[in-house]
Amino acid sequence: MIKYSLTCKNGHSFQGYFSGICSAKRQINSGLVECIECHTRSVKKTEFSYLSNDKLSFNYFEEKVLKKDLQHEHSLKNEIQSVIAQAKAFTLN
Repeated sequence: MIKYSLTCKNGHSFQGYFSGICSAKRQINSGLVECIECHTRSVKKTEFSYLSNDKLSFNYFEEKVLKKDLQHEHSLKNEIQSVIAQAKAFTLN
C-alpha cells in the first residue's frame, strides 16, 4: 500500500492511498482522483510513503519501477525485430 500526499491545481492538499505506484499513476492520469475540497480532477503527487515496516524512498522505488519498464520495453523491441527479420526472410524465399 502506498500513501501519496496530493495537491490539486487550486492548492488544496489531501492524501490518497493506492495499491502501488502504477495504480496511483493510472488513476491520477485518468482523472479518477479528485480533490476532496473543490472536486477538481487536476491533481499531482507531492510526497510518497510506502506503507510497510520497511520505509523506501520515493526515488528508489520509482527508479525500480522505471528500470523494470525499460527492461520490458527492450524485450518487446527485440521480439519485434525478430519478427521483422523472419518476415523479411520469408518474403525473400
